[in-house]
Amino acid sequence: VMVHHIINDGHFNTVVDDHFSNNGKPVSQNTFQYTYDNTGNWISKLQFNNDKAVKITEREIVYFNN
Repeated sequence: VMVHHIINDGHFNTVVDDHFSNNGKPVSQNTFQYTYDNTGNWISKLQFNNDKAVKITEREIVYFNN
């Protein structure tokens, strides 16, 4: 059994995901840092595992004018 403690930011994106064993001892911690565009959507996400950068995700969002 593993317990997750998740904290979200004001944009409903996960910024902290702590993992604990069933006896309450910390197992690992994932944290995330985001870069947002002018409309508030994230365009870059940096993931850390136990304070070590492990993954960068970037996305391009195209907006259409009506």
